[in-house]
Amino acid sequence: MINRNPVLLPTSEMDWELWGNARLKRVDDPAALNGQPLHFALPLDFCRSFPLRLPTKDKKLFRDLIYSQLEKRHLVSPTSNARFDFEPLDRSAEGTLVRVDLVNRDLPQTWEDKKALSYAASLRYYSYPLDHAVVLRERGRLCLVLNRGGKLLYSTILNQSGQLNASVPSEIQSAALSLQSKGLLESPLKGVEVWGAFPPEDVEAMRARMSIPVTVREHPSPEGMRKPINGALLPPSVDIDAKKRRKLLGVLLVLAIVVAGYLAVLKHFRDKLVRLEAQIEAQQEDLGENSANSATYAASEARWKAMANAIDPLRYPLLQFNKIAEVMPPDGVILSRYETKITEVRLRGHANNAKGVFDFLDNLNAHPELGAVHRWSRKREPSLDDDGTANFEIIGKLR
Repeated sequence: MINRNPVLLPTSEMDWELWGNARLKRVDDPAALNGQPLHFALPLDFCRSFPLRLPTKDKKLFRDLIYSQLEKRHLVSPTSNARFDFEPLDRSAEGTLVRVDLVNRDLPQTWEDKKALSYAASLRYYSYPLDHAVVLRERGRLCLVLNRGGKLLYSTILNQSGQLNASVPSEIQSAALSLQSKGLLESPLKGVEVWGAFPPEDVEAMRARMSIPVTVREHPSPEGMRKPINGALLPPSVDIDAKKRRKLLGVLLVLAIVVAGYLAVLKHFRDKLVRLEAQIEAQQEDLGENSANSATYAASEARWKAMANAIDPLRYPLLQFNKIAEVMPPDGVILSRYETKITEVRLRGHANNAKGVFDFLDNLNAHPELGAVHRWSRKREPSLDDDGTANFEIIGKLR
């Protein structure tokens, strides 16, 4: 395994191993390695893997389609901390078969280290025998792996005891038949490999219950670096996008404080203008038809017109920007440019996906104040980057 940086892998027991080109050392607790750049392999009890078939070959659409399927299964939501990565395994005329690695719960605090270069499913780091199921222990649990082309396709925990008990053969056969019936396995299972040291009598009992060969081998060394391409499994505490969002929230908080101060000033001027307008109306009544010739009236009217637009809260940039921040969708939108003019407002930035752009635009038009002053539309369709993020430019035209 050729790596510039080491990989921290869980073992069959509760400790860990640090791997480079070979095994470097055993580690009792990942916290002991905080500060060391490494790739973190997540055990199966934190990161499960399963296959999905997508009806497209366009990799730019993969992440949104996977999210949609996971959302239908209630595995992710805009408010959850769930995160996922994927790896394409096979392409056909019908679309693309991908394996999804899903982290659906928070990691222990000691695992979330600033120096972690990537987080990936631990079982991605091994090559598997073709058309064979693999049974192994990880962190004291008994795990099952099914593969496609030697790469991880499906993983599950068979039991918490780590023992080859009587239910293991039927669970292996059930999982294999389920995947085979959906066309996700290339061919029926030809055998089972048991990795690691198990009591010989348990292995013999398993052989007696299965119609395919069962072989035992030492737990192999990890092979290759199959880390997430985009760091999609990084926890929120170290995720770059999450840091940007937290920074943006901090900026918005400061802006909100500034806006509150300006609103107090605006209220003072608005009260003053109300009194001035009342004064103008009183002067109009006194002057009658010749009021337009009154120097006092003309001066008051000029001051009113000059200040009315300037202090209208719906047209004030800071308040306007604060209202825009309120309608940003929870999926994540980052503004890179905010430009306001007399007749229009321009917003540029990027979202985690195209759906976030459309939701943002809908929210702008639906807002009772932003939608009342401007008509919001896209200057062009969002452009998608390779990582699935969508760049956009939105224009608000004065109604």
